[in-house]
Amino acid sequence: MIELNVLKHLMLVNCSECNVLPPLGKLPLLESLEIKNMPNVEKVDFQFLGIGLNHEDAGNKGSSSDAIIAFPRLRKLHFMKLDKWEEWTGLNVNGGDKNIMPLLSSLSVVNCEKLESLPDYIKSKENLKPVIEGCSLLLEKEKEQKEMKSMDSINKAD
Repeated sequence: MIELNVLKHLMLVNCSECNVLPPLGKLPLLESLEIKNMPNVEKVDFQFLGIGLNHEDAGNKGSSSDAIIAFPRLRKLHFMKLDKWEEWTGLNVNGGDKNIMPLLSSLSVVNCEKLESLPDYIKSKENLKPVIEGCSLLLEKEKEQKEMKSMDSINKAD
């Protein structure tokens, strides 16, 4: 039997019957993850992170030394051709985002036409420059958000 806790690289490909991603955030040594051609996944949420909503490890309780980190070593995350994927959400708790994918340096989202936005824990990573291709809704929403921020900064300057 394979010991999943020692996995460093994982590819999930052509899982056409899968409609939910497993809690891969619990894999402590995972460094790269590729998810390709999973046509029935519609939502990626806290379950993918391996963190429960009512759990102390969400970052809102306890000290940082005992907080569980989702995807503690993940550096590369690539999604390709998730045809029904519309929503990617995070934890929505104060301080929780810092415990999600702290080492992520490469993200690509390709041909996920229905995806509308990236979660805050991705957007807040200052050194991360996601590669987004073939995701017209996502690109359109991101452009709108940048324009709104630009307008807000102009209004504040007045």
